[in-house]
Amino acid sequence: PHFDTQIKQYCRNLTVKEDIPVEDAISDLMDWLVANIHICSTQLTQAMFNELLEVLWDLLLENINIIITSDKQISPNCYKQIFRAINILYDFFYNDGDGLSLEKIKKQ
Repeated sequence: PHFDTQIKQYCRNLTVKEDIPVEDAISDLMDWLVANIHICSTQLTQAMFNELLEVLWDLLLENINIIITSDKQISPNCYKQIFRAINILYDFFYNDGDGLSLEKIKKQ
């Protein structure tokens, strides 16, 4: 499947798996990101790779936003789970300053 379809499903899993630790709920997404980002980092120029990171970050946030604004059945625990997942993704994409800049991450 196309990567935006995969990301949509991984984001949806955050609402379905609210009763497990966030690290487990987000593990499929993180595994997918690590594998695909590693491949891309070896095949793309740095500028193109940075652009890809920005597109992925935007796509993740867009999908999460769609989920939380369109699903009226989301529980308070699910919102907490999603917030924790966003923090994990934030750390992943920032990568201790070697990934996206804070400016690009926070623009959303």
